[in-house]
Amino acid sequence: MSLTGALNASLSGLRVSQSQLEVVSGNIANVDTVGYTRRTLNIEQQVTGSRTSGARATGIQRTLDQLVQRQMRVEAGGAAYTNVRAAYAEQLDQLFGTPGSPGSLDSSVNAFASSLQALTANPSDFTARAQVLAYGQQLASSLNGLTADIQQLREGAEVNISAGVNQANRALARIADIETKLYASGIDASSSPALLDERDKAIQELATLIDIRVIPQDSGKVSIFTTGGLQLYTGHAVTLSFDARSPITASSQFTTDPATRGVGTITVNGAGGIDVIANNLFRSGSIAAEISVRDKVLVEAQAQLDDLAAGLAAALGDRNPTTAVTTGVNAGFDVALADLLVPGNLAMKAGNTLAIEVNTPTGPRRYQFIATDGAAPNPIPAADGEGGATIIRYD
Repeated sequence: MSLTGALNASLSGLRVSQSQLEVVSGNIANVDTVGYTRRTLNIEQQVTGSRTSGARATGIQRTLDQLVQRQMRVEAGGAAYTNVRAAYAEQLDQLFGTPGSPGSLDSSVNAFASSLQALTANPSDFTARAQVLAYGQQLASSLNGLTADIQQLREGAEVNISAGVNQANRALARIADIETKLYASGIDASSSPALLDERDKAIQELATLIDIRVIPQDSGKVSIFTTGGLQLYTGHAVTLSFDARSPITASSQFTTDPATRGVGTITVNGAGGIDVIANNLFRSGSIAAEISVRDKVLVEAQAQLDDLAAGLAAALGDRNPTTAVTTGVNAGFDVALADLLVPGNLAMKAGNTLAIEVNTPTGPRRYQFIATDGAAPNPIPAADGEGGATIIRYD
């Protein structure tokens, strides 16, 4: 090798060393940068004729374990789902209160029960009566307040679903924009590790929102599906839409019928597209957790409150008086069930039932009167009542 060739070979080695130092310094500088992937410099020998005439850098390569990356995306969705559910569970715990602590629901129930026991022991005691009224009003206020709080949490979940859908659309649009920059000019994507990092960062953000599967293509591009099979990205991104509803009440439920649905749903590419929630296409990630909380967890919590309130109402309001006529003809009966809490008012409320059984020459007949808040419809056939009773609703 001539002196000039030796100098050129040495110079090429120095250039490669300088490039390696730049790559290493970049790795050190970005060691705490979210989404940054460690780089290595690809080097190959320079050949002139039949001899090695030096070395040259052929590009920067990302050091990445795709199996670990794929698992990390799965775990990101699962962690986001669990965190959202845990946050709502903590809020529910705070609403119901620590058992036995002042202001908790069980304390209100126990105080009311104790006041009833005291009144039972001494029905004429004015103080005992007053305590029953006070604790009863406190319990009713607590139940009403919890209902309002639970529906407020459902409203918050509705808002969070809407925000999550918007964030997912932005992430999908960013993935599409990055891939356009990477492949539109036909350049080798491996020579743009920064853009690949940005694409992976957007995919990772999407993975926290929705459970996704990322499928690499031979061209270097990616296709993205949910684990439920919904296609989100294959060269172009779908658009997710959410028709938020407000206000949300205890009767606002999710149904597949838009006419009766009281909460929002997610559709693909606008109205008339695939209904994501109805088809259970999001199964993990923060959006799926918000949906689960809104439509299941908080609905079940409200149902438990309703069962408690219904049980208390039945225990305090139901009566079993018996009026019998053994001989003669009777022109009718006046049935007045007094309200113990509000003297002078009747205890029959909407939903309460009064059952009357009449003995006739052809056998006993049973009638079931049900109070309503509105216009009373015609009697329902006997087969629909309890024990073959004829149901009669009245206002």
